[in-house]
Amino acid sequence: QAFAGFLQHMVNLVLGVAFAAGGGASECAWYLLNFVISVGCGIFLLNVMMTVYHTCVERLGLQILRSGEYGKPPDWRPWLAQMLLWGLMASAEKGITALVVIMPLHPHLDRVAQALEAPLYPYPKLELLAVMVAAPVLLNILFFWIIDSLIMRRRAHPPRDEGGQADDQVTGRALAEEEAAAAEAAAEERVLTDGVGFLTSCWPKRRQGGACANASLV
Repeated sequence: QAFAGFLQHMVNLVLGVAFAAGGGASECAWYLLNFVISVGCGIFLLNVMMTVYHTCVERLGLQILRSGEYGKPPDWRPWLAQMLLWGLMASAEKGITALVVIMPLHPHLDRVAQALEAPLYPYPKLELLAVMVAAPVLLNILFFWIIDSLIMRRRAHPPRDEGGQADDQVTGRALAEEEAAAAEAAAEERVLTDGVGFLTSCWPKRRQGGACANASLV
């Protein structure tokens, strides 16, 4: 996320300067407007990209590219490959948004940028603080929170052997633990049931001097 965020920031700066060159709004205003549009469109585009990505990875069996899975013990190669691919997709999203949304609507968006900038125009330092610090922080919190659900590990995949079969060691251990816990719970339930039976049937007879056929709980 940090790597992709840095790349997106650099792309936003370049696009902000480029779009401001042909309009009346400043670079700061265009940076903010481009950032807002990119967050809205970026969530949709990246969601589509990651859906296609997950489908391709699963169908092709690309273990190294399974999002959020780096092996046991963790290996730097899956992490690096996934980081580079995610940075590429995040940067591509900016370019697609610029080509499809911003450039065709540039004259109209330039007027919107000028209107947003007008109240802060007499206060350049306040404008810089709002555009470069406050707005990006708030938008990035929302953006990273939503995007994190797209790239986080969905489920663990056991390692595969040479024949392509999944290793059942982890699954077998988990089943054995569940069976042992169930057996222990059943034994405790039997002891409790026998104890209740003893108290309700044998104990009153003993108090009256009688004998009980099954006086032992063991």
